[in-house]
Amino acid sequence: LSVNPAFKRLTVNIENPKAEYKPRETVRLKFKVSGDFTSATSLTACLSVAVVDVGVLNLIGYQTPDPFSYFYSERSLSVRTSETRLHVVGQRDYGEKGEEPGGGVGALKELAAAPGLAEVELRGDFKSTAYWNPSLLTDEQGEAAVTFTLPDNLTTFRVMAVAQTRDSYFGRSETSFRVSKKLALQPSFPRFCRVGDNFEAGVVVHNFSSVKGDAKIGLEASAIRLLDKRKERRFNLKPGESREVLFAFEADKPGIASFAFRGRLGDETDGLELELPIHLPRPTETVALSGETATTAEERLVVPDEVYPDQGQLELQAASSALLDLKGNLGFLTDYPYACLEQRLSAILPYIVARRVLVDFKLTSLEEKEIDTLVRKGLK
Repeated sequence: LSVNPAFKRLTVNIENPKAEYKPRETVRLKFKVSGDFTSATSLTACLSVAVVDVGVLNLIGYQTPDPFSYFYSERSLSVRTSETRLHVVGQRDYGEKGEEPGGGVGALKELAAAPGLAEVELRGDFKSTAYWNPSLLTDEQGEAAVTFTLPDNLTTFRVMAVAQTRDSYFGRSETSFRVSKKLALQPSFPRFCRVGDNFEAGVVVHNFSSVKGDAKIGLEASAIRLLDKRKERRFNLKPGESREVLFAFEADKPGIASFAFRGRLGDETDGLELELPIHLPRPTETVALSGETATTAEERLVVPDEVYPDQGQLELQAASSALLDLKGNLGFLTDYPYACLEQRLSAILPYIVARRVLVDFKLTSLEEKEIDTLVRKGLK
């Protein structure tokens, strides 16, 4: 039976006053939800609003959710039986989620900039999600508005709005806007480096303006050795032209190196704040000794001179049998958190086929009566 559900679809309009912004500007979005509410008991809608970097969304092919098509698509004739308690009661671990701002925001405020570049503001607050509100309620006219401040990303953001009402009306809409600057610095950096590395890194300078001019790039760095004598570069940049500006560095100690790049082209400026982890290579060597004795035994340990105190470890085990290692494996089976059939049988199998070994060598803390109860319960 074909039933037309079109009256259940909401129309969502997103009003954005500007198509292009600059970093840290304030954005105000207005939403208007409308539809055929003749049979509805409430005109108020609930919106889920997300403003996300398009580059991140394209990596996973993410599309704005369409709940209308999900709930009101054609379904085949069928009879289905389901059990919902599994989805209500069960182990759930949502963890702690959040987004750490990249770039070490504020880490370089004390670094002195080159003359003529000191007033250039640094960008360092990079976030893939500029705004997120899972439950924005409209008024009875279906209207709502949000205000937020943009991060420092130079990218395109997609505004996604998904609407629903208590009467199961659904709708969605999306739009986009750009965050840009006429002079833009893009990092040209490795993800990390190691102590002893010599490398070149810097920025790519983009001139998105319509004028030709002399560009000036200044660098300040800390916790890393700058091999170049010049901390400032000057060059001519045509309209629409880009140029990579690199500096030579040497990683001489572990830690976090900080960088501040400031650029100027006429009246246009841009600054970029970055951090680079410097790792210390720590090769590890594992030596294992074993033996047996009926009386006493002696082993000599020679600790190397050049070791990292926070990395070394000495482990000693002594037992009357080589079966000692079974104890940890048995505990893993018994405490396995998932309760499907294979796991439940695996947990009781050792108690069935090797009960005497487990009890005689004290590989389990259970008494024999407790083992009987465990096995009977598992089999039942």
